[in-house]
Amino acid sequence: MPRPRNGRADRTQAPPEPHAELAVIHNELARAQYDMGIVALRLVMMLAEKVDYNDKELTSHCFKVADYAEQLGLRNKGGSAYAQLVEVCDQLLKTLVQTNRSFNEQVKFQVMRLAIYRRGEGEIELQFHEEMKPFLLSLREYFARIPLEVFFRIKGAYAARMYLVCKSWDPSDKRNRCPGWTWTVEQLRQWLALKPKEYAHTPHLKSAILDRAKKELDEVADVSFQYTTNKEGKSIVGWNFVPVVSTPKQKPKRPRVTDVAPTEEPPPKPDFAPMARLWAEATELQRMVWFEDDLLRQTAPKNGEPPRPIFLARLHSLTQPTEAGTI
Repeated sequence: MPRPRNGRADRTQAPPEPHAELAVIHNELARAQYDMGIVALRLVMMLAEKVDYNDKELTSHCFKVADYAEQLGLRNKGGSAYAQLVEVCDQLLKTLVQTNRSFNEQVKFQVMRLAIYRRGEGEIELQFHEEMKPFLLSLREYFARIPLEVFFRIKGAYAARMYLVCKSWDPSDKRNRCPGWTWTVEQLRQWLALKPKEYAHTPHLKSAILDRAKKELDEVADVSFQYTTNKEGKSIVGWNFVPVVSTPKQKPKRPRVTDVAPTEEPPPKPDFAPMARLWAEATELQRMVWFEDDLLRQTAPKNGEPPRPIFLARLHSLTQPTEAGTI
């Protein structure tokens, strides 16, 4: 799809072919905690695909609901597809994303900042929140490539969430030499935003969410996962996860995304070592000047921990503002 001009997408274009769509998001966003249904997840990925990571700002995107109703999984039961998507967008304006900056510090921010409904034209215009910028534009190294043709085949919201995490540890990427992660029971519940009474029995949590998600990804996705159980005595306390390459049993009707070269490759892996040295050698006065930038201040390393890629990418953009591809 052509990139937006003058702050919004061209309304006259047809929707892109599904096999050509590739959303590229930061790994931290793929692993973040939030509460979204499958339609909302598909919509976020669809809009992420339209973001040009060479831009310095997040523009709004306008689209005709009818063009994307089937892809998003909208149905006309109990109301029109347009009314259903308005409800989803209203909820996205209130949805919070949470990422962990350090062991004992979390950051929360909204997904969307703006929704404009043009009912007479059957259109909706959406814009990501400003705080989403580093997760959609700072894609120098730690990014996940999400083929929408595959993602839209996933029907379960929990399976879609697991797919995003698996792609952030993509086992087909040679740089991920030791991909995998561990969750305690409580960490998994928090990540999925489960209410206290939802899947309160741990074996039920395992069978209804983990096993079901794995089964679906094994059938339709290019990556899935394997996992082992951690126990204390006879009680399940958590799980160890490893992403694995999967051969979908459900064959796509169109050429697979992996067989089609994307129109735009993510930027090359950068060398942030100069930025790390710049930060380490900076005076307190210089750091105070930099901290006038909200994003840099919010992502600053705490308690002597090393600076994260998002922080270094932002520092690079502030100190090298004219270089192409920075934000």
